[in-house]
Amino acid sequence: MGLQKGFPGRREYWFWAAVTCLLLHNSLPETAPDRKLFGMLAYKMMAKSRDDTPLDTTVVPPRAMQTSQEVTLMLELLSYVSPLAANKEALELLDSGNLGVDSKIGAGDWWGLARKRLEVLEEAKDWRVLWEVCRELVKDKKKKEDEAALAENGEKTNGEENAIAGKDGAAPADEAATKGRGDDWLIWECFVKAVGELWNSGEKEPGKAALEIILTHCSASATARNPNLALVKFASVFHDEHGGPEGTPTLLEACKEYFAKTGTKSACFEDLKVYLEMLEETETEEFLKFVSERISGMSDETEVHRRSMFGQDFEMLTLSDRRGRLSGSLQQSIITNSYIS
Repeated sequence: MGLQKGFPGRREYWFWAAVTCLLLHNSLPETAPDRKLFGMLAYKMMAKSRDDTPLDTTVVPPRAMQTSQEVTLMLELLSYVSPLAANKEALELLDSGNLGVDSKIGAGDWWGLARKRLEVLEEAKDWRVLWEVCRELVKDKKKKEDEAALAENGEKTNGEENAIAGKDGAAPADEAATKGRGDDWLIWECFVKAVGELWNSGEKEPGKAALEIILTHCSASATARNPNLALVKFASVFHDEHGGPEGTPTLLEACKEYFAKTGTKSACFEDLKVYLEMLEETETEEFLKFVSERISGMSDETEVHRRSMFGQDFEMLTLSDRRGRLSGSLQQSIITNSYIS
């Protein structure tokens, strides 16, 4: 604390003092009288840094926030000193023009801050805003994929490429940092969850729009994991009531389609496991039959690869399969072990 007072121009001393107060807060027992004091002191210091940060971050005061790590520190402090207003204050920070997710400073940890915003919105149960944020992220992913496809086909001029880069506020050198935005399972998961909550509250339009977006992504990227799994999750939201927007596949249909597209990936079973447990017994039997037929129709090369992956266990399961022993726990084993890595 003495260093940051004696050397006001050395910004690192200011933030070291804030972090030290946070560490002291965390190390003290909850009954200690100084625990809350240290937490509040750290919060006040970071709040001053936040308030001193100008919209134009080209030139900033020494004690203003200048990195995404400092923004993350501020977000961590909110739950300690202001639990009731933490979500509201966190969203204000994450949506701000100088320190938010899409700010120049926030770009240093775009993924971390973007995920934090989704988590806060979900915790606050602000389903409409959560849906809108996720929708823009997944649409942005599709836009970038379309632009990449056009670039490969030589259908864009250099001027058009620069215009696209500038539209996102990113220089051509920053394209690598923004390329994957939207391609994250948490975004798709929150997207579908928000749709389900809105649907249950009577808002149907987001569900129709979400299904169209998901299907568009699935058509554009037939074997892409996230959008195809999002379709399975979307179907699961309406599984019990057998409803949903027009065109919503049943959960069984979605599971079959996902297996058909990604059955050669090692993550396929782990992805589907939670959804397969939702199926009725007759649906599970139908899915098992579908898997068995798909496996029997594989090429010799794929079969050899599959045998090399599963070895003796696979041989035993295959033999049992051929003998028709697909009951009880063995059925579950077949599902577990018949996915190809």
